[in-house]
Amino acid sequence: MPHSRGRHALFTVLISFAVLIQLCMGLKLAAVGDYGVDTVNEDKVANMIKAWDVDAVMALGDNNYPTGGNDTIDKNIGKYYASFIHPYKGAFGPGPPSSTNRFWAVPGNHDWGASCGDNFVACDLSCVKGTLAPQLWYLPPGKAYYTQKLGGNLVELFALDSDCHQPDGTDKTSKQALWLEAALKASSATWKLVMLHHSPFSSSTSHGSIPRVQWPFEEWGAHAVFSGHDHLYERILKNQGFPYFVNGIGGQNINSFKGALEQGSKARYNAVHGAQLLTLTDTTADIAFYAATDPSSLIDCYRITKAAAGGVTYGACTPQGGGEGQEYSLLTGDTAQAGTDKLVAWKYIASSTAEELKGGCSAAGQEAGCWRSSSYSDSSWVVGRTRFGYGSDWRYTSPMTDTTSGILHHWFRTSVCLTTDTLAKLNAAIAAQQLRLKVMSDNTAEVFINGRSVYKDPLADHEPTYWNTDVVENQGVYQEGTNVIAVHVTNTAGSSDAAMDLDLVYKAAAAITSPPSPVPQENTAAVRAPLFWRYMSTSGAIATTWNQVAFNDAAWKVGRSRFGYGPDYNWTTILPNASIALGHYFRTSFCLSAARRNWLLQPGRALQLSVFADNGADVYINGQQVLGNSNANQDALYWNNKVTVPANVLRQGTNVIAAFVSNTAKSTDAAFDLDIQYTAPAANTEVPGQVTNALATPTAAGDAAVFTWTKPQCDGSGFITRYTITNIFWPPDAVPLVRRVGNPFVSRYTLTFPGLNPCDDSLYEIRAVNAAGSSEPVLFGIKC
Repeated sequence: MPHSRGRHALFTVLISFAVLIQLCMGLKLAAVGDYGVDTVNEDKVANMIKAWDVDAVMALGDNNYPTGGNDTIDKNIGKYYASFIHPYKGAFGPGPPSSTNRFWAVPGNHDWGASCGDNFVACDLSCVKGTLAPQLWYLPPGKAYYTQKLGGNLVELFALDSDCHQPDGTDKTSKQALWLEAALKASSATWKLVMLHHSPFSSSTSHGSIPRVQWPFEEWGAHAVFSGHDHLYERILKNQGFPYFVNGIGGQNINSFKGALEQGSKARYNAVHGAQLLTLTDTTADIAFYAATDPSSLIDCYRITKAAAGGVTYGACTPQGGGEGQEYSLLTGDTAQAGTDKLVAWKYIASSTAEELKGGCSAAGQEAGCWRSSSYSDSSWVVGRTRFGYGSDWRYTSPMTDTTSGILHHWFRTSVCLTTDTLAKLNAAIAAQQLRLKVMSDNTAEVFINGRSVYKDPLADHEPTYWNTDVVENQGVYQEGTNVIAVHVTNTAGSSDAAMDLDLVYKAAAAITSPPSPVPQENTAAVRAPLFWRYMSTSGAIATTWNQVAFNDAAWKVGRSRFGYGPDYNWTTILPNASIALGHYFRTSFCLSAARRNWLLQPGRALQLSVFADNGADVYINGQQVLGNSNANQDALYWNNKVTVPANVLRQGTNVIAAFVSNTAKSTDAAFDLDIQYTAPAANTEVPGQVTNALATPTAAGDAAVFTWTKPQCDGSGFITRYTITNIFWPPDAVPLVRRVGNPFVSRYTLTFPGLNPCDDSLYEIRAVNAAGSSEPVLFGIKC
């Protein structure tokens, strides 16, 4: 007996020592959801998890697509995670080296094999139509919800069955919920982690938040909640920091984020598949999400810390191991995401043949008439936000043209503004092979940056996936100032669908670029041409930072000026009437290189805004108010407000113009437009040179004339401020056909005039005008 007691005491000491080591060194867990599909994406995620050498895996449901069948269990789960499962009964190896199970799962709707609504509330035995497959060796025998301790008393998992077929119910008053409340309150574990499949809170367009599983987890004693169901990653914080993690991006097709995010959404990702790595000690829990790239990429990390006085505190963390760097989007200035409804504003157009736009381009693509050059005028193109597409099988934000109408080519343009500093950081990322071009397209795509082709899809036909193109972009084609990204997507006649999305993604410790320019303009805000804006209307309050450069307005609508409603105006974009909203908010931007900004800062030169508003307008540039007139009661006239912008407001890079237009209750109309002019010293004496490449062409129907020209090689002693086009048979005092204020940073112009036909015995001349006067006239060539 003494000998027996001695052995028992020694065994107890060894156990205690092992637990002490575990507490000091920490426990590593992986969390993965919606993974059981037997694809290359599941394989990438599983290999990343194995490389972490974790102590256990938390599987968050939908382990076995499509219906939880016995014939798919092994290829969907065992093939990738057999080394964690005990007892393992499949054909892919012997299982773990020890007889300890290290794989803890919860069932999802696909594991039950039947579906019912996410918000199903009352469920008892009478509604159970799905049955868990009898050989689910990845769940404890006979249990669909349970607890499991790991690392002694360091961690306790509380695994729930949130599917509506669970006989014990899934709402907060159910038998299962009462069990969880009692188990959490009775637990003395350092960390109490809740697992379930259906997400209590989510910003996904697929399922979103599910009220029936919004239980008071924190109140009952949990430290974090992990779920899947939506195929993306999201961290949502409630009650001043309590985390809800959505992690359903382990292998199945990826979902999108909706524009109106769940309250408390702090981190979102859906570019590529991934999993979470949890590192837990007796004082901290670091919960990180990694994308399964090569090497893996840290996307988000959240730390929960045990406070000395009891309770916990929350904050960011930088874990060791698992991957280096975070992925950011060059186009949004935010963490990289795919398929979100917020993404990037583009201008786009469709055509039946490639020659309609490609005909004016050389290999360099720098000609003013080339659709992919920085000097090309795309002001007549449609504006939209990614992602683009058509077809019943595709969820898109902006529609592309159906190819059954004979339109086989789609053309897209956007831009990113780089300062000298951001360009240097980007070039460093390129040198380190850290910039990647990602394209989702149906069918083929060719991508150009600043006129130069950087990628051409080698496949003639493929389905759109995030991302069907993911390549290193290292051609060094970027420049300080505006950088134009142009995409040509080609489809086949009669195709039932089409799609396009694009991102430029890099790894860095912090974002290189700022949040997205509201709507990219041509080098600087175009003048007397339609401006594209992001806008929103409300009678309520919005964030006080709405007029700041860094404000994220991605959820706002996109439209072209002029804006308005009511019988007195011809508007391009319709605003809600006064019975719906009394306030209208607008944002746009322009990009200034260092040289162009310095030119504007010279004595006698200035930027002048003209505002057309009903009623009044407050205007800000880069957050600084330059016009305060929102309380005025005035009718809209061109232009009822003019103001000179202080020179110190302008900055190198992106300059944001923000405007607020107020209205009065029961008002019958509203309107907004804004124009920019440049002023130069009156001492200018040199007029511009002559325009070149002037051509007048009738439309196919003969009901309009299209005038095109290229700006003079020499502006004279000041920027060109306008062009005049005149019919030379008119009297000398006749009003010119058009007076167009010039954009000094645009080289090529195209204007269409309905009701004219240049072939009807007419001749037109054009002059460029600056502060010193007019250039010599040039006759338009007539192409009939």
